[in-house]
Amino acid sequence: MNTFAALSLILGASAFAVPRSSCSFQLTASGGESGTIGQLSDGQNRIGGGLSPATFTINNGGIIDSASRGCILTPSVEQFQCDQGVGPTFGFAIDSNETLTYSGSSVFYACPASDTEWNLYTTPVTGQEKCVEISLTASGCGAATSVASSVTTVTVYDCGMASSTSPLATSTPVVVQSSTSLAPVVQYSPSTASIPAASPSTSPLGSVPSFPSSSEQYSRGTTVIPTPIDTTSVWAHTYVSSAPETIVTYTSSVATSVQSSSTCVTTSLTGSSTSGNYQYPHLIVPISSSSPTAASGTSYFGTISSNTSTIFNFDIPSSYSGSTCNLIFLLPFLSELETSSYTFSGSGGVDFSQLSSAATEATTWDNAPSVEKDLGEFTLSEGSSTLVESFVCPAGETLSFEMSAVGDTFLYFFQDWNPSPLGLYITVC
Repeated sequence: MNTFAALSLILGASAFAVPRSSCSFQLTASGGESGTIGQLSDGQNRIGGGLSPATFTINNGGIIDSASRGCILTPSVEQFQCDQGVGPTFGFAIDSNETLTYSGSSVFYACPASDTEWNLYTTPVTGQEKCVEISLTASGCGAATSVASSVTTVTVYDCGMASSTSPLATSTPVVVQSSTSLAPVVQYSPSTASIPAASPSTSPLGSVPSFPSSSEQYSRGTTVIPTPIDTTSVWAHTYVSSAPETIVTYTSSVATSVQSSSTCVTTSLTGSSTSGNYQYPHLIVPISSSSPTAASGTSYFGTISSNTSTIFNFDIPSSYSGSTCNLIFLLPFLSELETSSYTFSGSGGVDFSQLSSAATEATTWDNAPSVEKDLGEFTLSEGSSTLVESFVCPAGETLSFEMSAVGDTFLYFFQDWNPSPLGLYITVC
């Protein structure tokens, strides 16, 4: 059976705006009070007082400071400050004019902390008559300009799909039907770790097998090693060109070869993202109790803290039918990382849960899917590879897992399969 995919190369000379979802910046206030935004040692953001300008990083609606503290709006008075050991409040954005907004509003307030210093708020503080309206400008975080005028389409034909009588593949990243939206365009940001150049498509490929029956119960620690074969998979790629403001999105067909089972280790990624023993998450959604109705959308980062957990969607390939899947978390030493990083503190306790349905880019703390099965608490440590759960692969289905902090654990990481792999994965051996 032949299949095809369209290859669209976006080239040309007319410009359009692509808002950046991640970059580092400094803030300047204007309006009722003006000046650069600095920080006290405890993370309070202030105008005045001779404080040095503070540097912040925004990622998918959440802001952290240079000390990796999550920037929040305090529950009582909505003061904008950055606290150690908590995830950021989501809902922030930077528009094409470099104006910082929260929940779509560019209005902030400065209320006096002393005669020469002002704290920042999203609402005026009750009883403080000297609060004034301000706006905040984020230097260096406007809209990226991309180029697109002519589109060339090439039709690529694939042959040689695995027959129904062939042994099942163990690790081919075959695209399956998903309840999640299409993978987002990767946006260039000079301040973040390198972004994976390929992301799996969520376009449907035929029928979706049913979820395993109740007799096929999940179990820990059991691994089935099926016979590997060669097969073909379809991928949607996003390519960030050497010219940092040019973004090219295309879909292609790639013939892949499954890694030999003799080299497969349950808690290790072997091979490559297109020919290995693993699947990476196709949607990552942080949700926060500090902003329970704010949808952060898809992210490349996981945040695990006292007020923020993260949901990961995995689209299980049809070729995994009859195999055993292993949910693993990899936390290598920082010295082993080449293109990613993380911030980690506290006891290391993390609770893993399987959710009753898939998350979407609109998922929030309040509307997140319920927990179908608690997978238990695990203590993560630097340099560890943790097997969370082994289970019968629900071929063709989308699974969602949530990571939540236990106690004082704080973990903020860039999900990345490049050496050394970091984050949550599903392996098949």
